[in-house]
Amino acid sequence: MDPRRDPLRLSLASYPLSHAVIARFSDMDVNGHLNNVALSSYYEDARVAVDLRVFPEAPPARRSFSLVVAQVSTQYLAEAPFPGTYTIGIGVSRLGTTSFTHSAGLFLDSVCLGLSDAVIVHLVDGLPTPLPPHLRTMIETVAFPAPGIEATPDIDAQDAQDARPR
Repeated sequence: MDPRRDPLRLSLASYPLSHAVIARFSDMDVNGHLNNVALSSYYEDARVAVDLRVFPEAPPARRSFSLVVAQVSTQYLAEAPFPGTYTIGIGVSRLGTTSFTHSAGLFLDSVCLGLSDAVIVHLVDGLPTPLPPHLRTMIETVAFPAPGIEATPDIDAQDAQDARPR
């Protein structure tokens, strides 16, 4: 399903974790909106916050493994105004053999303004390596959608799109 039409992706309540970001004046473009580079950094901040929470046993520099970004896709659903305090909802939507996908949404006042997915690869000695069971278990604690959240047929993704600021 196209994430822009997935009601779970457009609802902050669907994400197991959230991360607040206060927009800075320097994040604006010439049109007075937050620029794409700033928004990408917001998603990155949320991914790092999740990884530090999920893998608390050692800071990244002292781990026996690395987590590297292999792919990022971002979809802009509406302009993000300045000033604002934004919330990034985030969770792991896919858990593979050597990688997993962080899925995130950017929200302002409960309205989803953007979506981002990042494929993260687990490396040992610089090579993709299967995620060991203990890491898989830790990653599963932040699964998207959050426990108890299910798609309901009465939620209309078009209604959510229509509610976005223009």
